[in-house]
Amino acid sequence: MLQFRIKRGTPIRLSSKDEEVLTKIIKEIVIKEKIKILAYNICRDHVHMVIVCTMEEISNIVKKLKGKSSFQYNKRKKKHFPVWAQKFNRRIIHGNEGLENAIDYIERNREQHELDNGKYHSIIKQFVINEEDAFKD
Repeated sequence: MLQFRIKRGTPIRLSSKDEEVLTKIIKEIVIKEKIKILAYNICRDHVHMVIVCTMEEISNIVKKLKGKSSFQYNKRKKKHFPVWAQKFNRRIIHGNEGLENAIDYIERNREQHELDNGKYHSIIKQFVINEEDAFKD
């Protein structure tokens, strides 16, 4: 397990408005830090992303996303909630078909949880990039 100095506690279950706030915060971080995101979705108590990076970079990217978004979220809420779990799941995606399946799964994840999907689409489009841009040097 990776240690990120994240306080333990009962994780919050985000409201629709809180999902929107957290998505906007993540958008700001992704743009500022030039993180390559091919797919993103948020579902009350978890987030899915396809991040284009090396295996050596992933832990630092996730640490940055979690730390900065948690800090900004709590600052805006004027409270202190544990926003993220201490660890994260990662999978290496192999080949074009694997990538297409992962992106499709993430894009449809809110539907699978019976959550409205339209509200976040315009925000997500502002920081999710296409495959051509993601794999440029």
